[in-house]
Amino acid sequence: MKKNIHIITVGILFFIFFTSVPLFPQQITRFAVVDFNRILAALNIKSNAFADLEKKSAQIQAELDKRKKEIEDMYARVDEMIKTQTPESSAENAENPGGGDARNNALKKQHQTELNRLKSEIIKKTEALKDYHQKKLAELEGDKNRLNSTAATPETLKQINTQIELTAESEGYTMVLDKNTRGIIWYSRSVDITDKVISNLTSKLKR
Repeated sequence: MKKNIHIITVGILFFIFFTSVPLFPQQITRFAVVDFNRILAALNIKSNAFADLEKKSAQIQAELDKRKKEIEDMYARVDEMIKTQTPESSAENAENPGGGDARNNALKKQHQTELNRLKSEIIKKTEALKDYHQKKLAELEGDKNRLNSTAATPETLKQINTQIELTAESEGYTMVLDKNTRGIIWYSRSVDITDKVISNLTSKLKR
């Protein structure tokens, strides 16, 4: 029986994967990945528009990485402050015990104030990063959907989807994901069939 190959959003994929009871536990699902935008670009369909979208996506990712690094550095600073005890001057304590205690108390208070400030700043920056991430992902998906809806004729899109299906089946995959879809964190390049799809598709279109 011919297997069904579906290109689905990751959100739907996760819902199916985590909530459905497998009817055939012995069957192993193999996932492949394609870059649908690059396929369209390879066919010279709105290539400039998609290049701009890729550039915008890279800029957003760079900003995300920058913000994540700031938060990671702040976490490291908090860990360092928690592990580091407020230094005490044993010599000063020996000469002036009362004065030494007062100084240590002041340092501890200052230390705790800075620690609390960092923790509060981490929370604020984390929430801001989350909001930025969600906003920009929605923005990119909207841009991508608008381009996809106008980038190619229904017939061309049908040919692309058919070729993705044929390529995936020939490679033994049972499901295909668009790498530009929200939720994909990492994948091995060995499961990226984009180049094979483009090669097979362009060969057929030249005939």
